[in-house]
Amino acid sequence: ERYPDDVASLTLLTPAGLMDKGVFSLLRSLPWFVQSIVQRCLRRNSLNAIRNDFLRHGTELENRVVAQAQAMHKRNPHAFPAIFRSILAFPLAGLEETITNVSAARLPTLLVWAEYDRVVPFEPHYGRWKALLKTGQNVQYEVVKEAGHGFLKEKPAVVGDMVVRFLKCPPSWVPPALIYQLKSHPSTITI
Repeated sequence: ERYPDDVASLTLLTPAGLMDKGVFSLLRSLPWFVQSIVQRCLRRNSLNAIRNDFLRHGTELENRVVAQAQAMHKRNPHAFPAIFRSILAFPLAGLEETITNVSAARLPTLLVWAEYDRVVPFEPHYGRWKALLKTGQNVQYEVVKEAGHGFLKEKPAVVGDMVVRFLKCPPSWVPPALIYQLKSHPSTITI
């Protein structure tokens, strides 16, 4: 609604905005000292959480990503508390109205999800997004097969191809002026 002339399309990769708000509401309502205890417990398990982003465990990629996270936490011990605070502040739930508005605006939207996402499970979340977005005919759905939550790292070429295909070959319902804008000003497209 704010930038109708500037936004040509929208690509959502594992959109968590429709997660159940119960956990986040509970965490946000706790006193700061209880949040601090929860944060310490989660930090101890943060590397396991990163490992859960991958479908297959023990791979070279998974080990490299975990090592990078360990190095980051060692260099900056305040990184995890900052991430925790941002998760509490970020609207990871309750975006139904926003998604409905995106659909009503007929903004070409690509929804991409991993088949075996354990962090933001495919169902029920994918189904909730799909149900809200189906009110408009401006949505394409793609599922990254044989991948987990870290599908951007696991299958970057597959995801890149999905996004490029979406941007280069928009469906027939996309207005011709928008297709011209996408093709004539590709530098305005961020992948």
